[in-house]
Amino acid sequence: MTGLEKIVGRIGDESSRETSGIIAEAHAEADRIIEEATRKAEEEEKRIIAESEAESAAIVSRAESAAALSKKQQLLEAKGEVIEEVFEEALRSLCNLPEKDYFSMIRKMIIKYGRREFGKIMFSKRDIDRMPFDFKTALPTMVEGGRLELDSRMAEISGGFILRYGDIEENCSFEAILKERREELQEEVQKILF
Repeated sequence: MTGLEKIVGRIGDESSRETSGIIAEAHAEADRIIEEATRKAEEEEKRIIAESEAESAAIVSRAESAAALSKKQQLLEAKGEVIEEVFEEALRSLCNLPEKDYFSMIRKMIIKYGRREFGKIMFSKRDIDRMPFDFKTALPTMVEGGRLELDSRMAEISGGFILRYGDIEENCSFEAILKERREELQEEVQKILF
């Protein structure tokens, strides 16, 4: 072997060793990069799973809250409907009392709400048509110290009456009295029903 061949052989050997070293380093670097990427991917997977679980729990919680609120609203609406039916039935019952009982109650109401002055009283057409004669004749003097005159106009009410003293009207219809006392009566109705 000549000197040149030895030099070329040595350069080839060194080149092979260097190439092997570079390849080994490249493989090591690739393994490190893959290992780092795998670690990051696993961390990202865990983060995504944790966020998904947290979001799922939040969605379930919101759905449960919405369902509970909806249930409460439906219950309140149902209770409100039942209470409304009770008031409507009370109004119907008052309006449909037997004539004697009805006008006895109206007399007591006139005494309670009437003033000691001249006034007019309006009834519904139904009440005018069924009003007993003795009630009509006693009407002017029912309020002690006052005088009531039957108004020629008809009131658009289902029961009760409307008093007029000059420009002042006092609505003593069953609807108005129930409406005025509704809050107080509603509490009693709720205690009885629920």
